[in-house]
Amino acid sequence: MKKRAPSSPDKDLSIILSGWGIMPKIFLFELNIPAIFSKDPLGFDSFSIIPCLLLSKKGLIKTVKFSEPKYIGDPINTVRIFNEKKVDELIVCDIDATPKGVAPNHKMIRNLAVECRMPLCYGGGVSTPEEVEEIVGLGVEKVAVGNAAVLNP
Repeated sequence: MKKRAPSSPDKDLSIILSGWGIMPKIFLFELNIPAIFSKDPLGFDSFSIIPCLLLSKKGLIKTVKFSEPKYIGDPINTVRIFNEKKVDELIVCDIDATPKGVAPNHKMIRNLAVECRMPLCYGGGVSTPEEVEEIVGLGVEKVAVGNAAVLNP
């Protein structure tokens, strides 16, 4: 029998692209934070819960189509909550870094990596392979690159 992601009134049927294929995006109910539900890489009927946290001005925000940002909390406290919920992976994206040309905040990334008890992916403001190496050296398992990958493949 197939396991299904629980239905929710906040279900967002938009499709996002990832390096592994196309996955539906829905919201975690309690915190109303976008999460990716994906199948096991081998095609088994299990799924992973991967919350996607958006950082702006050193705090977590909730947006509607990346507009009307609302502050929802401190990233470190949110990581602690997700540690307790035993999510499979965590994605943290600094949505201000690339548009403003700001380098990644290494102190905040290190604090997130130390607190995080699951694989952590960071994205935002990363533009060179050296920055990727430095972020991985801080304890992050994955680094998401967007503009840098397109502008300088």
